[in-house]
Amino acid sequence: LSLFSHQSRGVAAALAGRNVVVATGTASGKSVCYNAPVLEALLHDPDAHALYLFPTKALAQDQIRALRVMLEGAAGYGPAPADR
Repeated sequence: LSLFSHQSRGVAAALAGRNVVVATGTASGKSVCYNAPVLEALLHDPDAHALYLFPTKALAQDQIRALRVMLEGAAGYGPAPADR
């Protein structure tokens, strides 16, 4: 996975435990900045939890698709389960 500079800096800061604000244009990949650290935590801690809150159902559906793409691209993972 190749990251843009804002994604790389955002992920690194989040993994270091820092608060992160990412302000870039639409469809610039901001979700990677929070999805990658969440996936990292979930992979390394079976008791970890994440709560995602989105202002609209459409945005939530778009973000779940982006998360599935990340999961499918992760080493050792096949296609993510379908929506329920």
